[in-house]
Amino acid sequence: MKFQGDASAIPIMDVVQNLEANRKSGILTIRRGQEVRRLPFSDGAIISYDDNAGFSVLEWFRQKDIIPPDIFKKAERRYRRAKKKTFGEIVASLGGIELDAYLAHVKSIVLEMLYETLSFRKGHFEFEESEVDPYEFDREVAASKIRIPVRSVLMEAARRMDTWEAIRRSLPSQNDIYRVTPSDLQALEKEYHDNPIGMSVADLMDGTRSIREVIATAPVGRFTASQVVADLVSRKVARPVDGDELVQQVESGSASEDSSRTLVRLKAALEREPGNQGLLLKVAELSLAVGQKDEAAVYYKLLAQSLVEQGRLDEAKIKLRRSLELNGRDIGTWQKLYDVTEQEGDLDPL
Repeated sequence: MKFQGDASAIPIMDVVQNLEANRKSGILTIRRGQEVRRLPFSDGAIISYDDNAGFSVLEWFRQKDIIPPDIFKKAERRYRRAKKKTFGEIVASLGGIELDAYLAHVKSIVLEMLYETLSFRKGHFEFEESEVDPYEFDREVAASKIRIPVRSVLMEAARRMDTWEAIRRSLPSQNDIYRVTPSDLQALEKEYHDNPIGMSVADLMDGTRSIREVIATAPVGRFTASQVVADLVSRKVARPVDGDELVQQVESGSASEDSSRTLVRLKAALEREPGNQGLLLKVAELSLAVGQKDEAAVYYKLLAQSLVEQGRLDEAKIKLRRSLELNGRDIGTWQKLYDVTEQEGDLDPL
């Protein structure tokens, strides 16, 4: 059996209640904008969680720094070779965390994501009935053998729903980078005198982490961290790092992450500054570096268009030719190159 619908017409909460009542097994997929979330059901109970943003129990523990780093690294090496032991069992054997505490964290991680997902008022859902292998999802969640009755999460999800909607209205792209300046941090110390959590989140917004990373790294749950970030952004205490600075970070090597992650950040900045030529050039170069030739060609073309608007025709021709080297099938780029060379009075566009 397969069915689908619009979350604005049929609330996600009603959908999951129906799946529980009818003891369905299968995967509920929810799409909201660029987000994709998957909830696997077995006999009406939710048994795991997955999304397209890289949900991972191991990454959660790495970012939260709950387990001492040396023990985490040692456990991770053993885990790669382990066929039967879970990461939690390995960490517990090394003295990094008690197994019961580890399993409680695993369940809490899944619950946090469920509370948020069930609060969606917009989006498209699709349920496909089938037998579900929990090991197709996060290995640690599967090994914990959790079974979450829908009724046990609905009340908390409903309680958070309006707050999540307010958070989403204030939060920028989670790939964007924001900064709280040192002077604003000083002012926040008085405001957050009795709120160490708020101060710890503000400290993380130092201009080097994306919104997603700030929320993931904060020593609190996703809901609470998102509330603090949304508040700081809406009050303009946290401000976006501009595109030129991001480019400088990449060129200076201070951004130590891999090219794919850097590319995501730069594209988020381009949404705010679509005409930033330094960003366009860097996105084109990094797209090529990660093997995305056609996409690199598009950004060289966009850069050329920006240069044309400034009357910098010679530079525009160079970028258009670079675009055509990467994707010679783009008729629009050929036409643009012809138009530019004709504008210069040059009859040979090549």
